[in-house]
Amino acid sequence: MRTMCCLRSTASGTRAVVYRSGRCQGIVGVVDFLTDAVPRADRGWEADGVFRPVEPHLPRAELLADPDLRPVFAHLQSRRRLPGLARSRLGALLPDLPRLGTAR
Repeated sequence: MRTMCCLRSTASGTRAVVYRSGRCQGIVGVVDFLTDAVPRADRGWEADGVFRPVEPHLPRAELLADPDLRPVFAHLQSRRRLPGLARSRLGALLPDLPRLGTAR
């Protein structure tokens, strides 16, 4: 477990994907957050979570080829949640990673 940057709305039990930009773009991991977000001293938000790599990574080309995921990954930005169809498709493309228990 380690502390990572996150969105202010991150709550214990939130799952997020980690996207690599630049060379070899795509989803490279999943983070299961174990605590709610708290303010950082230098602005921004952080929470404790567990990072698990996705190997091999899920390339951006594959994300853009899917009609339900294209709108999400064509113009990258932080998102609070994915639309239902995109969430289902992404779940089907990622390896089976069971959710971690939450700490409350």
